[in-house]
Amino acid sequence: RPKASILLLSSTFEFHGLFKLKRRLHYLVTRVSLFLPEALSRQGRKTMQSLLPLLNFYSKLLNLMV
Repeated sequence: RPKASILLLSSTFEFHGLFKLKRRLHYLVTRVSLFLPEALSRQGRKTMQSLLPLLNFYSKLLNLMV
């Protein structure tokens, strides 16, 4: 019996961590998708080029986490 409760507890913690990560990712993606069209309409190519390193950095970060 104790084994089962420990397993349940650890899986709950894992799920909670995953949920927090998902929420953070969703927030990040929302921020970027809200910001990008505005930036593109204002300055176009120049802004896009300045944003590319940031986007690359975030994608590398996500790859590390997954």
